[in-house]
Amino acid sequence: MTEAEWLACPHSEAMLKFMNNSASTRKLRLLAVAACRRVWGSLGKAGRNGVEAIETYPEGVADEQNYDALRRQVGVEITSRVLARAGGKLICASTAVLRSFLSDNVEIHTPLLEYLASALDFAAAAYGIGDANLPDNEEQQAQTALVRDIFGNPFRPVAFTASWQTGTVQTLARQMYDSRDFSAMPILADALQDAGCENEDILNHCRGAGPHVRGCWVVDALLGKA
Repeated sequence: MTEAEWLACPHSEAMLKFMNNSASTRKLRLLAVAACRRVWGSLGKAGRNGVEAIETYPEGVADEQNYDALRRQVGVEITSRVLARAGGKLICASTAVLRSFLSDNVEIHTPLLEYLASALDFAAAAYGIGDANLPDNEEQQAQTALVRDIFGNPFRPVAFTASWQTGTVQTLARQMYDSRDFSAMPILADALQDAGCENEDILNHCRGAGPHVRGCWVVDALLGKA
């Protein structure tokens, strides 16, 4: 894959396959969370609890036993809704959850993974999609935008300078990360520019239309998260 193909790629799964093992487990989990939050209104209590467990586990908030139980719940709930023909968005969300589970490579989850994979194949056939990773075009665009927000452009790695880490920059980054409200991204761009940042990739990303989610490559870099 070339840089031009990465920027224009219509399929999130192809982008992640290109990255191969360079994507951290934490970022894969947060991608799964972002996908599931797109269908938040379709999830029940167990599903929402599971998504939140997946989200907080990398931060050391959720304990391992509770995380393990809740992520099983969210996997079963989302899959059951796919089997009930809830829609293409849930197919994509389920794929992201499955990807997150696979990234942990824990043998005990094999039966659940097989069940999820079978369910995704069933749902894809039911919708005539042909591939569980390829829902409707609108959702595909949303998913690829999430991948680019979380992983950035692998062809242009950016080195963040210590002098940019002013108190204002750090406060803005931390507040957005903790609240999941990224509406202050343009303000972050201004603060970075005031601190001497002239990197167009960083500034354009902060001032772009988004979406921006927890795991955003700029915010992560400022907070020292991988």
